[in-house]
Amino acid sequence: MAFQEFSHFTERRKAERREKLRKRITIAVASSVVLLGLIAAGCFAVVKVSDSKAQNNNNNNAKPATKEVSRAAAAIKLICNGTDYKQSCENSLSEVAKSDPSLSQPKSFVKAAISDVEAEVQKASNETSAFNFDTPEEKAAYEDCKVLLQDAMDELKESLSRVALGKLSSASDDLNNWLSAVMSYLHTCIDGFPEGNMKTSMQKALKSGKELTSNGLAIVSQVSSVLKTLQLPTGTASRRLLAKDGFPQWLSHDDRRMLKARKIEKTPNVIVAKDGSGNFTTISDALAAMPDKYEGRYLIYVKEGVYEETVIINSLCY
Repeated sequence: MAFQEFSHFTERRKAERREKLRKRITIAVASSVVLLGLIAAGCFAVVKVSDSKAQNNNNNNAKPATKEVSRAAAAIKLICNGTDYKQSCENSLSEVAKSDPSLSQPKSFVKAAISDVEAEVQKASNETSAFNFDTPEEKAAYEDCKVLLQDAMDELKESLSRVALGKLSSASDDLNNWLSAVMSYLHTCIDGFPEGNMKTSMQKALKSGKELTSNGLAIVSQVSSVLKTLQLPTGTASRRLLAKDGFPQWLSHDDRRMLKARKIEKTPNVIVAKDGSGNFTTISDALAAMPDKYEGRYLIYVKEGVYEETVIINSLCY
């Protein structure tokens, strides 16, 4: 079936991303061990001074807040040590700690990291809207980029909502998927521009957003890994791409029934085949050829094969 074959491809790409993140976690083993001790003690960054100790001397009333700030700073250094862009990580989280010295829970750090990405992508979107695009190629690339940046914002909003709803250990798969999509959108935006000054300008505008997204992925991976190691209650089970019947969970009942039928009467609009026997040899080309306005279901049949590509499905495709 088309969806079954496509889902295998999606699962394989997801496994590759997880492997890359797993290597990053290995590099940060020392950080995770210390982090494990902090969480096991009952908090992530801040151990509040008890009221009884604070009241022993009126002159020490300011000490609890001071200790909270210093411990938050130490925790920020610790968690940022496992990221690829340590300075960017420390700078962004330190700004959050200034307004919230009691930053203390794993959830708070993940939320802060994702919020920073959202702010940076919005900043880049505003900045690039003032650029002058001289050639038709640059103008077309920017139109695509606007859609991609909006899609990135949507994914980040979903990520923040997911963090607010549930425990991180059960949300990590969703967060990894959405943040990985954001990274793909930013790269695709830049890649769409022809070589030249404008492409360089776009790279500079999106540089910080890419770095913070990479850091966000590392932070989510570190925190969820430690929580799972501790075997803390996870609430609902982690999200899986496929349901028990082998189809994506978002697939409607009618679509499932149609795909389960032994014989599908509907002829696909296009066929993707690695061996060249279809309309396209890559999934990306098939998606790019979709008409902007199409009424009804547009069916892309993907024949069995290994497709080495990064597939971006933006909001215009559905």
